[in-house]
Amino acid sequence: MPKTYRWQEVRSRLGVDEQMVARERLRLRLAILREQLGKSQVELAELLGTSQPNVSQLERSDDLQLSSIAKYVHALGGQLQINAVVGDTTYRLIDDVDETVPLKS
Repeated sequence: MPKTYRWQEVRSRLGVDEQMVARERLRLRLAILREQLGKSQVELAELLGTSQPNVSQLERSDDLQLSSIAKYVHALGGQLQINAVVGDTTYRLIDDVDETVPLKS
């Protein structure tokens, strides 16, 4: 039987930049969330009081700030919660990041 390796070990051997992977995963998840909620970048830009290119730039940003993510999520009608998972226990660190979004009437 051939020897098997854990995926984490393979990634380590390949020299994968885990922080870069995590940032890319977050960017993709934001865009997927928006799409699953049926919003275009143009519609989200209107809710945020900004332009479509700014929403696109946020979804491609290498340095997403927590406040930007919170505004994005709030504009989609959600709330941002931050949890820490240690072993089998989840600890809620922040119930909601309070970032108000100027909604247009």
